[in-house]
Amino acid sequence: MSISYLPFEKLHYAEITGLDPESLKASAKFACNEARDVEKIKHSTALNHIAKSLGIKGGWARYTREYSDAIMPFMQKNGLLKRQDILNNAWNDHFCHFYPEQISGRLFDSGRPLPDKMFIGDGLNYWDLLDLAKAHPNMSVGSRLRDQPVKIHKNYPPATYNISMNGGECGLHDAYDHANFLGDQYCEPNTEPSLARLYRLTDEDRARLDQAGEILSILVRLTTSGWAEVIPYNHNLIFLRLEDGRYDFFYRNMRSEKFKRNPFLPYLRDKDISKNSRSDDFSVWSYFQYKGWREQDEHLANELCLGTATKPTTHRDAAGDQFLKKYLSQKGRYKPEIHSASSRENYHYSKTDKGALCFSDLITVGQFKWFLEKNSDYGRHRKGLKDVEEFADSEYGHSGLPAAVTWYDALAYASWRRKEEKLPLKLLDLDQYLTLADGMASLAVGEDESQTAQAHQEHGGTYYDAYDKAYKLRTGKRPDYTPQEDFKKWTLGYNSKPLLRENSNCGLNVVRCPLFSEWLAPIGQAINAWGFSPPNDIMFADRYFDNPTCGEFAPNSNGKYKGMKIGFRLCYLVAEHGERA
Repeated sequence: MSISYLPFEKLHYAEITGLDPESLKASAKFACNEARDVEKIKHSTALNHIAKSLGIKGGWARYTREYSDAIMPFMQKNGLLKRQDILNNAWNDHFCHFYPEQISGRLFDSGRPLPDKMFIGDGLNYWDLLDLAKAHPNMSVGSRLRDQPVKIHKNYPPATYNISMNGGECGLHDAYDHANFLGDQYCEPNTEPSLARLYRLTDEDRARLDQAGEILSILVRLTTSGWAEVIPYNHNLIFLRLEDGRYDFFYRNMRSEKFKRNPFLPYLRDKDISKNSRSDDFSVWSYFQYKGWREQDEHLANELCLGTATKPTTHRDAAGDQFLKKYLSQKGRYKPEIHSASSRENYHYSKTDKGALCFSDLITVGQFKWFLEKNSDYGRHRKGLKDVEEFADSEYGHSGLPAAVTWYDALAYASWRRKEEKLPLKLLDLDQYLTLADGMASLAVGEDESQTAQAHQEHGGTYYDAYDKAYKLRTGKRPDYTPQEDFKKWTLGYNSKPLLRENSNCGLNVVRCPLFSEWLAPIGQAINAWGFSPPNDIMFADRYFDNPTCGEFAPNSNGKYKGMKIGFRLCYLVAEHGERA
């Protein structure tokens, strides 16, 4: 069954399963009962909002009459025979997969004329494209391993084959990168050039992708399979119908997924995070208040944030909401609620061109151990999770050294301190970290991979020792690969060697070690102060300065599985009247 979601203004949303009045009554009931921690709404209010969102004026009573008198006859007249999730194409051998919000955005928010037809890929896979190409007089099918035409064998992966025409070629990965409605490769009439969501391209790369898009555009127009006719009912409700009468409907401001009120389950329960900690969360605003063509905005955001980097990157490698937040903020379309407080003596203070900020040193083993003692219920919950790396630094008496914790631990600690100190505490975000790190240069200065690897070895790997379950020293380095259950028996502890630390011009004290990183505010994102790169990319930090938001680290790890540690610190914005003299 096809299911989509309609957001309301006051943090409610409805699950839409059908257009008939009974289905929509159930949708309104869902909206009223789904949320427990937001302002309640009446069932009649939800029904009226749904009717208005579907383009029906006059409220719910008017909708029930229009459904029987106009919508049903309209569906019969246009051959809308059987409703189905016509977008439900598993990737497998399919070369395109679309989501309800993509379709809705192109139809209602693009500002372009409605297409007559849209290609959604139903019933057509990459093997079918290869067959179409073989039958085309100007195309040939070859292997990426050979230059000459080859026979197609379906026991080989479809990515083995590419399609050539007039000096250009198109492969399965090219088709993946063209799976969007930014260009008109999948719309008829085709008035906009094809576009691939791939960034950091040379002119040569862009020309090759343009040729791949042209090949795709030609091939999908050689068949009627996968094409859906666009049938508008009103300015808020449009049907897409396949050739055999199967159809689905799309409406303005459509969402593809449920809103996750606690996206951190099962690692963090509702009680583990402050109710106010998400009041300025971009994801909340994005789901309930965002208006616009999301696919286009995401594309422009990726161009803005990835345009100056050095290696080709697909939209799948981009940082999603973080880039979109930055782009919409610059355009003045997103203005977060600002939470600030006066500066306090136990925090460092820095006034930058982006505002005043108070920030802590790295949270220590002793501080985090105190948190666990004060919140024993959290500790018990944490131990009940199977895939979370343990907090064990406190076993070795290093109470003043940085605590190595998971991203979820860091957020839980920040929420606790937020309540205790009545401060809008949070983790640093990337811009704040880089601003505070002013004056520091990357230590990853090798010209090639071997030089960087040598520097990596000289600066790291000597601050930690591996201990077994009985806390006996077994090795001065991370153990070799072991099964998960055996790996859990090992602990990575500090040894007696002092950590290499350094202060920035703003007073940010960091650990300059390739095997130590800090968690940032977006989930699973961290930065390493040795190369100012993501923990996963420190070996290549001299060649690729990738934004750390592109290098997500496992948020349920404290770095142990990579033989490193990941700590964190807290910060908050300082109100103008509360700045230090």
